[in-house]
This record gives sequence, C-alpha cells and structure tokens, in this order.
Amino acid sequence: MPTDDMYINSLGMKLVRIEAGKLSLGFEGDTLPDDLIGREPHRQNGDFDEHPAHKVKISQPFHIGTCQVTNSQYEQFDPKHRKLRGKRGFSIEELPEDKHWLIGFRVVTGELPKTQPLPVLEAKGWQHSVRQDRPPDINQGPDPDMPYFKGPRKYVKIPEGSTGPLYSKHNHDPAIARCPNGDILAIWYTCFREPGRELALAASRLRYGAEEWDEADLFWDAPDRNDHAPALMCDYTGTLYHFNGISAGPGYKKGGLALIMRTSVDNGVTWSKAWFVNPERGVPSQPVACEFITERGDIVFVSDAPGSRSVLWISRDNGQSWTMSNGSIAGIHAGVVQLTDGRLMAFGRGNDIQGKMPKSVSDNMGETWDYHPSMFPPIGGGQRPVLMRLNEGPLFFASFTGSRKEPEYMPIIDETEKKRLVTGLFAAVSFDEGETWPHIRLVTDDGAGREIETMDKRPFTMDLNTAEPGGYLTACQSEDDIIHLISSQQHYAFNLEWLKALPPAQAKI
Repeated sequence: MPTDDMYINSLGMKLVRIEAGKLSLGFEGDTLPDDLIGREPHRQNGDFDEHPAHKVKISQPFHIGTCQVTNSQYEQFDPKHRKLRGKRGFSIEELPEDKHWLIGFRVVTGELPKTQPLPVLEAKGWQHSVRQDRPPDINQGPDPDMPYFKGPRKYVKIPEGSTGPLYSKHNHDPAIARCPNGDILAIWYTCFREPGRELALAASRLRYGAEEWDEADLFWDAPDRNDHAPALMCDYTGTLYHFNGISAGPGYKKGGLALIMRTSVDNGVTWSKAWFVNPERGVPSQPVACEFITERGDIVFVSDAPGSRSVLWISRDNGQSWTMSNGSIAGIHAGVVQLTDGRLMAFGRGNDIQGKMPKSVSDNMGETWDYHPSMFPPIGGGQRPVLMRLNEGPLFFASFTGSRKEPEYMPIIDETEKKRLVTGLFAAVSFDEGETWPHIRLVTDDGAGREIETMDKRPFTMDLNTAEPGGYLTACQSEDDIIHLISSQQHYAFNLEWLKALPPAQAKI
C-alpha cells in the first residue's frame, strides 16, 4: 500500500492520502449560507438522511482519487463503455448502480476494514401482515341493485411537519390497483416541491374488509433522484406492475426521465428488481396512471409527450420489451380505453377542440389518431381525468366541470327531472362505447356542506352542488364491482347503480 501523501497510479490517476481520525458528518440548518436561508426550507436541516450531524471514526488511512474517473480511464477497464459516449441513458448493466452521464465515482485504495454487514431493511407499513389467500367472499360486495356510495376517505396519511423520507408538504399524482387478495394499493409522489431531487413515492393499503387506509409509508426512492409520475396495474394473472419515471438529478423536465418497470406476485409485498422500458432519458417518459390490457393480451400504458400530447407504450411479451406508438393523443395526462370493436378512445387535458375536452380515436393501436370535440368541459392545471371500462361492460369517466381556479358549472338532471348547476368532480357512464353519456352526477355524498381537504390540504366545501375542484384522478374496480376513485387526497367508493341513479334534489341530512 502507498504511504506518500499523494501518488499517481498506472492510469495517471492522482490519489491523495486520508489519515485516520474523527470528523463530523451531517448537516445543520445554521450552516446554510445567508442567501439560501428560507429558499428551500426542507434543506435548512439537510435531507432527511443528512441530519443530525454525527461523529464518524476513520479507523485506518486510505487513498482516494482527487478527481472522478474519466470516460477514457473507465474504458481501459470496460471497452464497451465507448458505445455509450454522448448518450443520456444508463449503461448496459393516478438500476441500483444508476450509471449515467451525471454520475461519476472515485477510486479508493486501502486495507479492507473489518465491518459488519448492513442490517436488513425493516418492512414498510404496506408490507406488514398482508394476507396471501383469496378471500372466499371477495366478489360479494354491496347489493349491486342498490346505489352504494362511501367517502370521501383520506388515504394520504402523513404526519404534519414531516420532512423526509415522507413529506407533508406536497403529495400528488396517485396510482391505484386492486390486489388479488382484495386489498387496494395506492401509490403517489411525496416531496417538498415537484422538481426536487427529494421526490419519492409513498404508498398506503386499504386492506380487504377494512374501513380506513393504513398510515402512509415509503414505497420507492432512488437516492437523490426525482421519481416522477407513477402508474400501477394488476393483470388477469394477479401480477402487479409498477411503472415510474426516474430523473438524472433534480427536476423531471430538463434532461427528461428514464422509464422503469417492476412487478410483484405477492399482492405488492415484494417487488422485482426494476428494469427499463426506456433507458434513454428524454420525453415522452412521464407515465400517466392509465394502463390496461388489450383484447390480444398486450400491456399498454400512457405517457405524456411534447406539445401537450400523450403517447402509448405497448408490450406484446408481458413487459419484456416495449415499443412507443408513432401517433399522439390530443392532450396530456390522457385516459385511454379499448372499445369493443378494437379501436382506442382517449380523453386528454389541453389541445381543446371547439371549447371542449379533446377526444382522440385510433383504429391502429395508436399509430394514427382522429380528433374530435367531446361533450365534456376542458380542464387545466392540477387536474387529470380518468377513463376505464367497468367489470359490467360500460365505460366509466371522471373529470371536473372546469378549471380549479374559479368555480365553473355544468348542468345535471336530478330526481325531479330538472336541471341543476353543479361544480367540481363528476362521474359519468356510457353504455354505447362513448357515443353518449346519459348518466352524469357529481361525486359527493349529497350531504350538508362541510369542509374537506383537496390537493396540498387546501380546503373545499362539499355539498349537494359542490365537489372537489381539483386533483389528479385515478381509479380501479374491485372484484365486488365497487369503483375506487381517488384524487390527490381523497378516496371515493361507489357502484354502477349509484352512477345510474339520479341525484337527489335536496341535501341528505
């Protein structure tokens, strides 16, 4: 082993000697420069894994490179690396090595210290005591011939003032899926601010037969990466799929995202190692919580694309390889469904047509699309629609009556067969493949006015004529035919008969 303060190895790397000793590692708020105080409150005490400051002992000296390993130096070890020069992706090997153009490493030489192995990670809340059998009454829910509605129930349960690994500041963009054991699993991103590298995914589980959601816990977090835009799906065999964008550093727009996928075959308790749908960072790589399996068995999920549009990612081999559609859907955050004649139909946010939410239709699996105005109002920032096929056959759609900035109204028909103006979150059902939507009603318990939380815990008043004004919507349907619709904070559960029933003319007491 070298003993000089600095030496140069055979590749020309300079290494400097670090002596044994003690030092303080970590981050304290009062060490922030004055010009940064208050700009990023979550950083004033460092990231959650950087504080408090603590003493570290270096038991023996070692040498470390003064600079990160260069491409040419690394290629003397791995000549194949040259093929990746200039690319923005990884190396060949609502992932753990993380090798890409923004990450480097330094070489270290020294005696291997005698250390204990790292402890096994403690199971998260959504992993604890999850049943693996199929309940015998899993498809026996509320009477399907009677209207059923429950909610809103809050599923984002994070302690106030939490600054990592879960954040009470901003929780948004959820995805949801039924599990084979009857549980409902929801995931969403949690952060101090959306472009931050602290953005991770949280999860909660509504266990079969339970009335309330579990407390939230961490679901996925690539260190110091922005883990943006999750999607979640359960296929016909009971396999769960998790899709996600992952940034190179802070932010999710500049430099773009890579696309990852994981699977679980034990009701979401454990997950496979992530692999890539699209390893090259860029757009379109921001998933939308809209995924389905076609009549041929292909897996399809939606991703945002430039120009306020959406595209499809399609796998014809159970997720082993993926291709992106050439055509694009009008609008981002699009909900997509396959019609009984094989065509695809989508509704998106943006690129409005004649003052209406755009409707896109494709007869060739997304290679080309025709665009039409839908019958629904357009939506804006902080809002996302959902479109899916129900177990019973009809199409289900949920969206908002307009922008969340100011109340915008649309008429519905109540039980007196009179029109009444309502505002906020609504649901609709179609029995003719989206040609008409004869049943539309506000997603509310129709009760007296009371204050409920929406995105970022902003309050709104829910009553007979007012529902949640904004949030990213996603939905699934359990085997008992209950539709589970979640926004950025709340969970609503109802059946098809409730959707078909005319809303009352007066508030329920």
